[in-house]
Amino acid sequence: MTLSRLRVRLTVWYAGTFAVILLLLGAGIFLAIGIQVSSRLDASLIAATSAVIRATHDLEAERAAGRAADAVEELHIPDRDLYFFDSTARPITPPSVDDWIVAAARVAAKSGHADTQHTSGERELRLHATRFVTPSGTTYIAAAVAVPALAPFLHGDGGDDHAMIAAV
Repeated sequence: MTLSRLRVRLTVWYAGTFAVILLLLGAGIFLAIGIQVSSRLDASLIAATSAVIRATHDLEAERAAGRAADAVEELHIPDRDLYFFDSTARPITPPSVDDWIVAAARVAAKSGHADTQHTSGERELRLHATRFVTPSGTTYIAAAVAVPALAPFLHGDGGDDHAMIAAV
């Protein structure tokens, strides 16, 4: 084997090894960022439903005979859609809700809470719903929906509609 052929093989080996290392490093960083953004989004949705619960408790305390649905109408959280259901998962605010959100509310009504991902076209939506009881003993379900920031990057164009509900 000649010295020039050895140089070429060694250069190709080093370049290939470097490319594989860069590819693995890039994929690892992308995955880590995706997981971190996803966990922060989940925490944000839990905080949003907690805000609805607190607002409902506050309004009920202020007006013993008032309508608790006003809490969601008065509460606005940027980049979050808030939903309020009765104990049978019938929507209160807003009055009409997509079927996949009602399905998640039904799961929350039975199990206490539900976490859902729903993809429609290019939009991926994430939902957290929680069942709670007010001081007067009335049971409600609060839900918050958000679009993950990295959804278009992590999942391409989204493909066919599908939903996944997980109750814990």
